[in-house]
Formats: sequence, C-alpha cells, structure tokens
Amino acid sequence: MLGYSREEMLAQTSLQLRMWTDPADWNRLVQTLHEHSVAPQFRARFRRKSGVMGTMLVAAEMVPVEGQQQVLGIIPTSL
Repeated sequence: MLGYSREEMLAQTSLQLRMWTDPADWNRLVQTLHEHSVAPQFRARFRRKSGVMGTMLVAAEMVPVEGQQQVLGIIPTSL
C-alpha cells in the first residue's frame, strides 16, 4: 500500500523510511500505546515511497519480540 517491498519494510523502521509525514503523529501513537497497549483506530498522515502523502487508519499494539517491546501496526485501509 505504501510502495515498499517486504524486504525494505523488514530492514528499516517506519521512522527510518520517513513514512510519517509528521513525526509528532508517531509520538502520539507511542504515547497511546504506552497508556493503553493498543491503538485500534489511529489516523495519521503517511508518505508513500513515491512521495505522495495521504491519511491512513492504523491499528497498532505493543508486542514482545526477543524480550523487547515493539510496535506492530496494520494499515487496513487508506483514506
């Protein structure tokens, strides 16, 4: 949906890929996850690989990976 290959998505974080149009949205998501462990309907603006920007709905939660908490996010639809 954002134009990145699976390999690109696994090799870098969304911040490294500069997918977040406004890094404050990432901070809001992290704050929500720290408070509630889940963010079932989080709206944010994203930058596709092509540079085109759009608003998307994200479902996210904190999950343990090798002993560290990581953010697992799913983008079910674009708006």
